[in-house]
Amino acid sequence: MRNVILIVSVLCITLTNCSKSSPSPSPPIPLVGTWSLLSIKDSIFTADIIPAPFTVSISFSGNKVSGRTRVNQYFGDYTLVPSSEINMAVGSTFVFDLTYNVLEAKYLNSLSKVKFYHINKDTLTLSNDGLLKINYLKK
Repeated sequence: MRNVILIVSVLCITLTNCSKSSPSPSPPIPLVGTWSLLSIKDSIFTADIIPAPFTVSISFSGNKVSGRTRVNQYFGDYTLVPSSEINMAVGSTFVFDLTYNVLEAKYLNSLSKVKFYHINKDTLTLSNDGLLKINYLKK
């Protein structure tokens, strides 16, 4: 009788543990609105303070991303994954400007490497597994 009680107890514990499902991932924090570039750090490019005439914005609406640099515009699609991942593909116009095109190219190159996003109050951070970190302030 003792063995039967032991087997039933072990079976109940096993079934209880197996029936517990892992919690479903929380839905992604929505990315909406327009943000202004504060700083950018990449393995090949760092700008802790963005020069005043070089303004950059990024906007999210639905599954669309768009933005403006000093001279050009960029646009594309994005999707969010519950683990704070973002998949983004962007294209841009190309108006030549000797002063700003190098900065714009570096920014757009960095943007193409983004894998994760994080929102803390009015600050949006886009990053990847490495050294990339792009910070924006909510407009």
